[in-house]
Amino acid sequence: MQQRPHQVVFLGDGAAWLWLMAALLFPGSIQILDFFHLSEYLWEVARAAFASQEAQQQQWVETAQQWLKQSQPQQVIAAAQRLPPGTPQLSEAVDSLLSYLHHNQTRIDYQRYLQLGLMIGSGVVESSNRRIVTQRLKHSGMFWSKHGAHSVMRLRACYLSGSSRWHAFWYKNPTAA
Repeated sequence: MQQRPHQVVFLGDGAAWLWLMAALLFPGSIQILDFFHLSEYLWEVARAAFASQEAQQQQWVETAQQWLKQSQPQQVIAAAQRLPPGTPQLSEAVDSLLSYLHHNQTRIDYQRYLQLGLMIGSGVVESSNRRIVTQRLKHSGMFWSKHGAHSVMRLRACYLSGSSRWHAFWYKNPTAA
């Protein structure tokens, strides 16, 4: 009997189409904005505000990240708005950051996500996708049916998970070999 998860978590980079898909396919899921994609916006602001001052860039980003991990995006917004007027590049970077935060405000409660033991970065998932899917299914000259590709991905995920699933699969399905 297949068990259903208690809670589905959808981790994405902020693309509007992803959130539409999450709402359609996974209603009631916890939607989390990838922390490292958000950090790229912080870095754009820091580089524009503190050109050639790497230490100040680093400090500004780390402070903003700490506020975000404490679920205090208003602190980040205030800090970005307090930056002295600068170049058009800085104005554009601040506007982009504020827009990104506004459009994803329901997905950045990082303190709660971390307390729940959830991942806030999609790097592990993206890496797993490359390892499970790309390394096996996308070699030159390979063609897969949808059913065949899904079957191979399930087997690879089972095998690479490092759990007892692989052995359980073979003991449950002795004729699968």
